[in-house]
Parts: sequence; structure tokens; C-alpha cells
Amino acid sequence: MAATIAGTLFVVMPVLWMGLEYRHSGLEKTVWFVGVLQFWTLFALPILGLRLANWGVPFDQLSFLGLRGSTLHLWSSKSYTVMMLLTAWEAWKARKTKKAGL
Repeated sequence: MAATIAGTLFVVMPVLWMGLEYRHSGLEKTVWFVGVLQFWTLFALPILGLRLANWGVPFDQLSFLGLRGSTLHLWSSKSYTVMMLLTAWEAWKARKTKKAGL
């Protein structure tokens, strides 16, 4: 149950972030959007879908497109890290620009 709640947050939160960022600056931050979308489409949605479609089955016994659940989860952690690094980079750039008065 906890994994399903976490999975739901991993699906919902990036959509909210993208919506807010789009309202704020359109598609100016293309690299950031690609970073979020790669995590969302390649990992968050498939993992949540696997969990919901196979309720009660241990995740390490599942697979998606030939990838075992444990491998998918391992790579999703790396993908999430990329997304967070890109978010930090964009925040740093925005702060730097704001300080410069641009």
C-alpha cells in the first residue's frame, strides 16, 4: 500500500511541477522538461501501472518490457536523481539571474 501511495506521488508531483513551470515560463526550460518527462514516462508511470495491474504480487517478481521490477526500480532511482539535478541546476540559474538583476 505504501509503495502505491509513493508511486502515485511520483506520477502526480512531476505533472504539477511541469504545469506550474509552464505557467511561469512556458517551454523556456526545455532541458528541465525533458528531464522530468524522461523520469515520468520511462519509470513513474510504468512502475505505478505494474503495481496497480499486479496487486499483491511482490514487485521483484514483475517485469516491464523485459526489465525485472528490481532493475526498473534501480534505474528509476538514477533517473530521479537526474531529474533532481536538473531541477537544482535550473533553480541555481534562476537565482543567479535574479541576483544579477536580469
